[in-house]
Amino acid sequence: MRGLKKQEDAGFERFFELVQQEAAKRGAVFFAYAGDGNDIVTPEFEGEELMGWLIPSDKADEFEAVWKTAKSDNDLKDCNDFFLWEEWSESDGALSIDFVKYDS
Repeated sequence: MRGLKKQEDAGFERFFELVQQEAAKRGAVFFAYAGDGNDIVTPEFEGEELMGWLIPSDKADEFEAVWKTAKSDNDLKDCNDFFLWEEWSESDGALSIDFVKYDS
């Protein structure tokens, strides 16, 4: 699945598809770096908040080529402006995805 470096279980991939749908609404693709806790486990989804890069769709192919072959975080330092957190919330049984940039 685009935005993941390895295959995940079906529950996580369904969760990640929601992440990608929200990214697409913003004209972007999300590339995961790591999980950041706040797990969600339901009969349909397994996921957590993630950190990664929200890359504009027109730059996604170029970024993906570097991201897939990066040997260290330093290889992606030019993309730090796109690095942020995906956070999920649930209200009345509906799952919402948001992207948040925190100042370092």
